[in-house]
Amino acid sequence: PFVSSLPEWWVPANSAEDSTECDLIQNLLNGDDFQDMMRGLAMRAHYFGEGSMVQTVRVKAVGPVGMVLKVQFSVGGRTWVDAGGLNNEDVMDVPIKFDEMSTGFGHGHYGERSIREQVLMIVSSVNTA
Repeated sequence: PFVSSLPEWWVPANSAEDSTECDLIQNLLNGDDFQDMMRGLAMRAHYFGEGSMVQTVRVKAVGPVGMVLKVQFSVGGRTWVDAGGLNNEDVMDVPIKFDEMSTGFGHGHYGERSIREQVLMIVSSVNTA
């Protein structure tokens, strides 16, 4: 399934400061240094199927209550170099609502934590070892 638009729960940044913060977080998480963590987060947030492997993750959008990841993954453990080529890979949007991903860290209600705190809690919870 491909999500072509933002999820129904999406809330846009409501100030210039929040908008700048969201852009900063998006640019930071799209850096090479965060790719392993973002792959881990994508796998924690969505089951891609038996044997599937997340190849790359890009943050498509960050907002006050969540973010959307654009995930490229191999289907059934096969990659584009195997028989089938590009048919072995797929791309989909994976929406992540902060309060649904942060259940183990207390109650993540909108407004209690900054956008940065929400993202840091979720990203740092991914075990990349």
